[in-house]
Amino acid sequence: MQCRNADPTTGDLNVTAPTVRNSTIRANISGIASANCATAFARIVSEGGDTSDDASCEFTGAGDTVVS
Repeated sequence: MQCRNADPTTGDLNVTAPTVRNSTIRANISGIASANCATAFARIVSEGGDTSDDASCEFTGAGDTVVS
């Protein structure tokens, strides 16, 4: 995950739109949600090449796939 809006003076992160690229998100076992990408605070933005084992991430980047 890449956080693009870090404050250079404090280092605080603004994680309003986490961005992923060439990542695998699967087998969520957190207990608070059964989906990999339950929307807690923001939609995940895909830059492509991502894989998930369910459609909850709504990846739309080039080369994104959903596998079971």
